[in-house]
Amino acid sequence: MAVKLIINDRPIDAEKNGLTIFDYAEQVGVRVPTSCKKQGKCKECVVEVTQGAQLISPPNEFESHLPENFRLSCQTKIIAENGEVTCHTMRAGQMRTAQSGADFSSFIVHRSAFSLDPAVRRDGDRILLDGEEIERSTGSIHGVAIDLGTTTIVVRLLNLETGEIIAETSFENPQRFGGSDVISRIHYETAHPGNMLMRIAAGYIKHALEDFGVDLKTIYEVVIASNSAMRDLYFRLSVNTLGQNPYQSITEIELAEGKRTNTALTATAKQALLPIHPKARVYGMPIIRGDVGADAAACMLAVNLAREDRLVCIIDIGANTELILGNKNRILATSCPMVSSFEGGSISRDMPMPDGAITASLRILFQEYGKDLSNLDYFYLTGELGGHLKTDASSRIGLIPNLPDSKIVQIGNASLEGACIALLSQSNRTELESLAKRVEYCQLETHPEFSDFSVKGSQLKPLDSQKKMPHE
Repeated sequence: MAVKLIINDRPIDAEKNGLTIFDYAEQVGVRVPTSCKKQGKCKECVVEVTQGAQLISPPNEFESHLPENFRLSCQTKIIAENGEVTCHTMRAGQMRTAQSGADFSSFIVHRSAFSLDPAVRRDGDRILLDGEEIERSTGSIHGVAIDLGTTTIVVRLLNLETGEIIAETSFENPQRFGGSDVISRIHYETAHPGNMLMRIAAGYIKHALEDFGVDLKTIYEVVIASNSAMRDLYFRLSVNTLGQNPYQSITEIELAEGKRTNTALTATAKQALLPIHPKARVYGMPIIRGDVGADAAACMLAVNLAREDRLVCIIDIGANTELILGNKNRILATSCPMVSSFEGGSISRDMPMPDGAITASLRILFQEYGKDLSNLDYFYLTGELGGHLKTDASSRIGLIPNLPDSKIVQIGNASLEGACIALLSQSNRTELESLAKRVEYCQLETHPEFSDFSVKGSQLKPLDSQKKMPHE
């Protein structure tokens, strides 16, 4: 008799023979991340058990940090003689490389708008970071851009001398055992000291870098774009202030107190737990506010907002939705929680959000800016959801404004593109650090008309660009 064990949809007969789920995963060809050779110390080999939890061994001391249904595969054994156990690892996307013919031609939204001047440069056989020698080598100079999303992590390898994209991969954020949303992970981090969320993310990023097949010691800089909580967790900052009103990052507080000049972060390779060059720098992009993070700042860089004369709006729709309106002269920003569901990139029956928050946010931004939708030149949609919306359906129900097709631009992962620009252009990076401090934040909850706008926004009616906004 044997238990039917299904790992990532691959079945195998599993017996009470002392083998772990990790062992069986190896037998069916499922790769499970590990850095400690199945000793339970690295905490990377997490699987989610969706069926048959009663047929496996109970959690041990190495798994005390994990909630129900999440287990370390190297510590989990079959204890029954029949039945079915179903589990899966954190899901990985497909590796894309230039050598295999992957098309990276969409990079970057405004590729011609920045010059190639990375912080890491070559001077003969000397490799310099900010002008300081960190290595003697005639080999390649690589950099990495990372979009550290709440749901998905995307890692891109670039040649810093040419700007060429060499490879890219993505995978499910392994921090999901700490909760599916930012607030849950903040609470998890508070209840479980030891930087567990950061460590498991770093472990998965390390394996992604190893899969690229280049000498990791030729990676001299990493740039990370993410929301404020994911960024601060990775850089081992306290996130307590992000979990309570007014939801501020420690870097915001320190900036206001004059203790820092911007909200960007830096760490060494050792501090970031990455096996790259020991003198490499890991750079966390600046945030705008606690709930308008470095991913939103990266979007501004991707569309070259610092040098934009026209009026543009950026909406990054994901687990949290950020909205940015303006041009080089003035920029407003706000955010609203995403509580509705999407199905396969199209709009489900319960869209838009029950409280019409996106519509209300748009109305308030335009009202505060003193402009109408008819004044808008470009409307950028990005994010895990925004980049894949069906725009016709979205505009019919008021999720996005009813604008001419020529004004609506879907730009995929603008956060990653912005991280790439920051990696390849030190001047643009410095410009963004200053720009982020100039952004005006709109507080939705205290706005006197937010509730009324939300009710109107939930009526599934188009937001007509020809109608005057309520400031007139």
